[in-house]
Amino acid sequence: MTSENIKRVRLSKIIEYKLCGSRAIAEKNLKRLDSKNITKYIYYGCTRLKGINCKCGHIREKDLINQLSNLMNNLPIDETLIKQNGLRSPAI
Repeated sequence: MTSENIKRVRLSKIIEYKLCGSRAIAEKNLKRLDSKNITKYIYYGCTRLKGINCKCGHIREKDLINQLSNLMNNLPIDETLIKQNGLRSPAI
């Protein structure tokens, strides 16, 4: 399994849409730019398990990763737990 597949599997079904309560799942789309080049896009969209008429949209994987990264950068770090587990604190 490639790192790309692992990343997609890790994000699929763990993100819940607040609007409808359904989970997000990855969809891979290919777009032909010209006769030789194809661009691959990965989007996350609603599974619509809680309602077929859900209005939740799609988000590009790159944008989703940026949003998750911003959230994680703002999480408080418990230094005591880090020391108890023998880990090093990240450089700030």
